[in-house]
Amino acid sequence: MNVGANIKTARELKKLSRDALADLVGTSGEYIRHVEAGRRVPSLEMLLKLTLALGIKPGTLLKEG
Repeated sequence: MNVGANIKTARELKKLSRDALADLVGTSGEYIRHVEAGRRVPSLEMLLKLTLALGIKPGTLLKEG
C-alpha cells in the first residue's frame, strides 16, 4: 500500500500544491513532501484531514496501485 503516492495523485488531480494542501490540513509543505515520498506515515487523524481536504473517501488513500 502506498498511501503517499495516493495522496500525491489526489492532490495533483485537485491541482493543489503541497503547501496549499498543508495549509488546509494544518501542517507544513515539507511534511506533505515526506508523506508523499514514503518517508513519513501520517496518523489516522491526519489521514482523515487529508481526505476531507482532498474531497475523497478515506479508503481511496489505502488502495493499492
